[in-house]
Amino acid sequence: MAETKNWKNINNWHWVDKDCFPWSKSYFEQELPKIKVESNGVKVAVDEVKEVKGDADLNQRKGRLISLFDISLKLQWSGSDGSDNSVSGTITVPEVAHDTEEDEYVFDIRVNNESSKTDKVKEVVRKELVPLLRKAFAKFAPALIEANASDVVVTGSAPTTGRSTPGQTTSAPQAPSNNAGKPHDGAATAKEFKSSEQQKQLDKGKDTKSSGKGMATVTVTKSTEFFASSEDVYKALTEPDRVSAWTRSKAIIEPKEGSEFSLFDGHITGQVTKLVPNKEIVQKWRVGTWPAGHYSTVKFEIEQKSDRTDVHLKQTGVPVNEKDAMERNWSGYYWNSIKSTFGQVKFSGFNPF
Repeated sequence: MAETKNWKNINNWHWVDKDCFPWSKSYFEQELPKIKVESNGVKVAVDEVKEVKGDADLNQRKGRLISLFDISLKLQWSGSDGSDNSVSGTITVPEVAHDTEEDEYVFDIRVNNESSKTDKVKEVVRKELVPLLRKAFAKFAPALIEANASDVVVTGSAPTTGRSTPGQTTSAPQAPSNNAGKPHDGAATAKEFKSSEQQKQLDKGKDTKSSGKGMATVTVTKSTEFFASSEDVYKALTEPDRVSAWTRSKAIIEPKEGSEFSLFDGHITGQVTKLVPNKEIVQKWRVGTWPAGHYSTVKFEIEQKSDRTDVHLKQTGVPVNEKDAMERNWSGYYWNSIKSTFGQVKFSGFNPF
């Protein structure tokens, strides 16, 4: 589905999404350096946002707005204790996510040249600056929706469903509650996945049964991180019970080379061609609306780190006109859905029943 508003999307019925990461990166870079505090003669401030990584999407389905994001930040801060003692350091926030409560954010505070002389300043960072950052993060989701909603909603069409709040009418979709981590809110369903792809083909007026011979193709690469072991991530991508959980539909898949798979009610199909347990998965992979017989090659590289697992995806053979949709959908239908289903922590104890 295109990111722009579509005249065929009557009553905002179909799934529409927008990649909001560029906007999110600018938002944090502009807003966080405004934060500063003074306490008992100690002054500290955020100087710069040094690093922003992750994904951020705004989705609209049946007149309802859903924000999905998982972002990590690295901030540069500085301070002084009123004397000539200047202190600086970094704050790393591994996860600012749509399903993270204000009191659940984690802050890794580092001080350059740390010593007993820097303790007073670090304490103000921990006790005074960090609470201000928590409040700033809590404002992010509403700001994202307000700034980007017009790009995914067809104005002038009343939604068929949606939440209303006192004093507001149902003439425009309402933002979801902050409880977006629930599976129904935080991840796309198989039905929605299929309807979005089918509508996209109708919009393009394509014959989905045409041959893929001689088709121009491109390569898509995506990376994400999970705060779970490489074994957990591997199982989430290969074991049928776990895949069924995050796709919200019966998944036919098994961790066996040569086996065929079918996801999202058969809309994604293919074959597992290579498995290296907890390290690598290679698949022949296609969308049902692609020309008959055309498959891309998907490779998941799973890399265990000391405090997380990184996943690097490379998809070759993507039809050139599908590139933007693939880049959005890997984030929206795979990464965000897995994280929303299992959470951001170790999920070895998962039981789908």
